[in-house]
Amino acid sequence: MFLEVLTDLAEDAWWSLQWPSPEGSWRAWRSSLGFVVLESPAVLTDPDELSCLRALQLGLTAPWRLPARLVMRDQALHLQVAWAEQAGLPADDLPAALLEDLQTAQNLLRDWTQEEPQAEPREDENPTLEPQALEAIGRVFDLLEQDPELGPLSELDDDTGELTIGVEDDEWLVFMRPLPATTGAQQVAVMLPQELLPAQGPELHASLQLHLQGNDALQLGPQVHWVVDAGGQQLFLQALLDPGAVTIEQLRLLLARMLALEAELSGEDTSDLSPPFDPLQLHLSGLRA
Repeated sequence: MFLEVLTDLAEDAWWSLQWPSPEGSWRAWRSSLGFVVLESPAVLTDPDELSCLRALQLGLTAPWRLPARLVMRDQALHLQVAWAEQAGLPADDLPAALLEDLQTAQNLLRDWTQEEPQAEPREDENPTLEPQALEAIGRVFDLLEQDPELGPLSELDDDTGELTIGVEDDEWLVFMRPLPATTGAQQVAVMLPQELLPAQGPELHASLQLHLQGNDALQLGPQVHWVVDAGGQQLFLQALLDPGAVTIEQLRLLLARMLALEAELSGEDTSDLSPPFDPLQLHLSGLRA
């Protein structure tokens, strides 16, 4: 039944869906590119600086069931997920996965508090990863080593599990690291560094809101989104991959897409990442923000 609702929606327009949850109805956008974007009711209204920071950090650590992110619309945070029939999750399981991710976002935002500073590790304490995580990042490294172009540019730190790909003079640099295992398969994050965030204060809040407003699956795509490192100082473009299924061709395509997206974003006026205002299109698309 749910699949019929989604496939009956007109393409490239926002639609309101009746959703069996007390928080209100969801919005849905069926893209002509072959995926569906679903957006929850407001998870948090008028988020402060810490909430905006946490919203971007969730892309690094949250155990999402689906490709998920938090976006800003009308001064409120919403959970936004992307789904495609070829993604492997049956449509019958989609409603439960959506509500699980919504609950995850609500719980993590609710529990957000300033953590006490962690003790600095001693020099003789080398960080180690679980064998599953090392195996995951090792598969990706093995793929890269087979590529005549990317292989010489790739380096793996066996202790931290961090894989780097870069060219001379830091013309571009990509980090890869395994994420904590979730309910699904082990995932590897592919991260492209962006600018450093402003210091604490109104400038930081404005910058975080700006990137959350631009964190739309229809703008960045269903697989790429903005994230912030755990320290809240560095902004990244991030994509996720399944190390057990990815091919070198898919990996090359993902890297090319992220680099092209970075070039496109760096050539735009970053003060406004929203699409051009078109009153007719807004009306036809259900007053899309």
